[in-house]
Formats: sequence, structure tokens, C-alpha cells
Amino acid sequence: MIRSYSSKQLTITEFDWPFETALDENNRWVKVSLCIPWDELAEGYY
Repeated sequence: MIRSYSSKQLTITEFDWPFETALDENNRWVKVSLCIPWDELAEGYY
């Protein structure tokens, strides 16, 4: 079952990846991820 919001879901900047640097908030893909209406897309799976 898909939930539109999970309190356990990490933001892309909180994601812990194996490299020693944090994700750059000015990265174009990070910016794009903030523009996508994730909740609206999830509604299609209900």
C-alpha cells in the first residue's frame, strides 16, 4: 500500500549516502525533486 506521506520518509538532502559529503542543495536534481508533486502522483496508486 502506498501512503502519500510518511513520517519516516527522508528528504533528498537528509538521505545518507556512502560518500563523505552532503548533497548540495543547489544541485539541479535536488531542486527538481522539490518541484515534483509527490503526493499528487501517489494518489494515482490508491
